[in-house]
This record gives sequence, structure tokens and C-alpha cells, in this order.
Amino acid sequence: MDNDLYNINPKEFKILDRQEYDQNVQYVLEAVSKPTECPVCGSDNFIGKGVNPRKARDMNEYDKLVGLIVNTHRYVCKNCGNTWSDTFESLPPNAKITKRLRDYICDRALYVPFSDIKRDIDISVSTVKRIFHDHVEELDDKHEIIAPEVLGLDETMLQGKYRGMYVDIKGGRIIDMTEDRKKQTVVKWLNNLPQKERIKCVTIDMWGDYKDAVQAVLPRVPIVVDKFHVFEHIYKDFNDIRIRLSKNLTSKEKAIIKGNWRLLSYNAVNLDFKGQQKLKEILDNIPIFKEPHSIKENFADIYNARTRKEGEYLFEEWVKRASQYEEFTDSIAMIYRWHEYIFNWYDHNVTNATTEALNRLAKEIAAKGRGYTYDVLKAKILYGTTAAKPAKFEYRPVKGNVVGFTSKKNRYEIGYASMWRHDDNEKVIVAVPGVDIEEIIQVITREGKL
Repeated sequence: MDNDLYNINPKEFKILDRQEYDQNVQYVLEAVSKPTECPVCGSDNFIGKGVNPRKARDMNEYDKLVGLIVNTHRYVCKNCGNTWSDTFESLPPNAKITKRLRDYICDRALYVPFSDIKRDIDISVSTVKRIFHDHVEELDDKHEIIAPEVLGLDETMLQGKYRGMYVDIKGGRIIDMTEDRKKQTVVKWLNNLPQKERIKCVTIDMWGDYKDAVQAVLPRVPIVVDKFHVFEHIYKDFNDIRIRLSKNLTSKEKAIIKGNWRLLSYNAVNLDFKGQQKLKEILDNIPIFKEPHSIKENFADIYNARTRKEGEYLFEEWVKRASQYEEFTDSIAMIYRWHEYIFNWYDHNVTNATTEALNRLAKEIAAKGRGYTYDVLKAKILYGTTAAKPAKFEYRPVKGNVVGFTSKKNRYEIGYASMWRHDDNEKVIVAVPGVDIEEIIQVITREGKL
């Protein structure tokens, strides 16, 4: 029978029979070549010892399911007594599917639901899941992690549980994920992190386990509480004030604020002209909101201070005004409790701008990733989209003392001077390997699934 009817690489099978049914094709195959010597002693004094038919599945052929019966010959060496069988590169020992079918499942499982693969090739979801998990272990072993200059420790809610998220703040990339955010989990992750000496700063929210883990593993690295989370507390307290005060509004005042109450919670400078005009109308006509709203807005002035000392002074002045509202006392106490790490912002001026994006990612995953286990979600996030990127490098000139000039294009003044040496560039990592957060959100939104 024409061996070209069955296309697989390498060409290691001879077709003995081919049968085609309604939606199925069955091949009976055997090895193209026979062994020439014993794989143990090298003797050519061996004999055949029967045939063992192996059943396996392969890739679909023109939308038809393909089944294989591989007549595997067994041999025995008369010289050393060794026994062995035919082996095939395309069909690993004891495997019930070909290597290329396994590769297809592994690749597709990162991009589509397991049920889609079951429908395509008629292999059970449990088998697809087992193959996928084996593949994920291989990917995890190859997963390159490099410590970024600014490491962000954050979390996102997946399947009703907070998961640890490790972020390259400057690059806007997810480096890795852990099943939880407990101290022992974070400590283990940090201990295993390569090139920790690259880390100049760590940003966190006000989760105590993050602070304790960083101090345990990276005691000399400064910790900065992300200002996004500080503002979240201020906005929450203000919203509690708004709700309390709204209970005593007149019918006329309720009509003014109806459908527009969110304008009070937004950062006023980010509102468009129409929004600012409506906000002014609310504050002019409902004066009880003016003072708490002003306090909420003025908190931003603390972060606009030019120095840490000025920022701390502005905070104390802000406390004097905010203390008149009981709701703000929680935020005031929280800031005093985390004072050192919150005001470290002035020394390092970093913020986890990815926090809001991570929240959006969590919402997209919750909507599009229902039914997946955490391990599957993690694999799909880290490996399953085009948002997974390798390290990004730049070549930057090295600063140093030079004499004379190297060319007419890069002319130096004669004499010693500190300047950029154009003939000696340094390879610098500008983004460590990871998943571009904005891009993965776009991918999930565009494709409608994870």
C-alpha cells in the first residue's frame, strides 16, 4: 500500500491496511525498518518473538478521526538475553496518542476550553486535562523569571480567593502568580527569585504578610505602599460620609443629586467640562457635601508635595480637618500605622500603576474563565496568549572618562571629561519576561474567552 497515504514525520511506519468508515479512518501500521543489532550488547544474533498490536490515536484527517493499530515487533537477543520492541519517535512508549496529537492538545488547551478539544478530536475532557497539566509542569520548568528593578506585590480575586500577583512595575508585566498571598508563600517565592540584587524597591498594598515577607527576605530593600490603595481608603470613607449625609437631604436636593452622586466620588480634576459643571451645581446647592468633598480632594495635595517633610506637614494639616468626620478616622489611623512605608513614596516616587489594570483583568477572567481551576487559569494567563513577552533589552551608552574623539559623527573635545562613550554600550533589561497586563486584557476582551 502507498505509504504516502499516511503522512507523519519522521517516516517510520509502513502501511499494511487502511479502512475508512463514516467519520473514522483506521490505519494498520508497522515499522519501516527492522533492527540490525541488540541495543544492549550490539550483537546481531537475535530473533523475533511475536507481534504486539498497539492502539493509538492521531490527528484528524480531513475532519475524520484517525485510529492506529501499530504492529509492534518484539525481539530477543540470543547473545545476552535482552528483549526489546520496536520504538517510534512519533509514538512514545506506552502512549495512546501520537506525539503530534499531544502537541496539538497542549497548544490548543492554552487558548480554548477543554470541551472544544473534546468535540474536535473525541478525546475525553479528563484526558485533555491530564495532558494539559503535564504540559504546564514542563512550561513551569522553562518559565524564565528575572527580578525587576521595581517589584510589585499585589493580588487579584480569582474564584473567590485572593491570589498573589508579582509584577514588574516599570514594564507593566505580570512576572508570576501564586495560589495565595500568605507570608510563607511569598517568602518561598522571594527566596527562589533569581537576581534579587536587581531589586531597588518593592511596592505593596497594606497587606501585612507582604511587608513581613519582604522584610524577611529583602531586609535592605525599601518598601513603598502604593498610593492607589491609600486613595482607595480615603474614597471609601468619603463615600460612607456621602451615604450618611444623603439620608437627611430634602426632596429638592435629592432631585439634584439623583443619577449624579458618583461625581462626588470621582477625582474632580479628571472630570470633563460637563461633569465639573454638574459637580459645581451639586456642591453649590447641597453645601453639606462641600467640606467632606474638599477634604477628600485635598488629600491629593499631600502627594504633590516637593519633599517628604512637606508631605508629612500637609498630612498633619489634613488630619486636623478630616478628624471632624468620624468616617475618616479609619483612614487616619491606617496612615499613621503605615506611615513609614506610605511616605517612602517621596524617596522613591514609584507607584503600582498596574493595580487598576489587575482589577480589570480579574473581572474579565471572572466573566470569561468560569469553570477553570486555579492551575488552568494561571497557565492560560502566563502562557496562553500573545501578551506573554520575553525580556526587553536596550543598549545604552556607558558613562565614563574619555580622551579625544572616536569619529566625526561622535566628536569629543580634547581632554578628560565625563561624557557618554558611544563606542561602549551596555545591554540593559528594561522589562523582564512576563505578561503585558494591558495587552492580555485586550486579548480576553477581543476574543471573548480565556
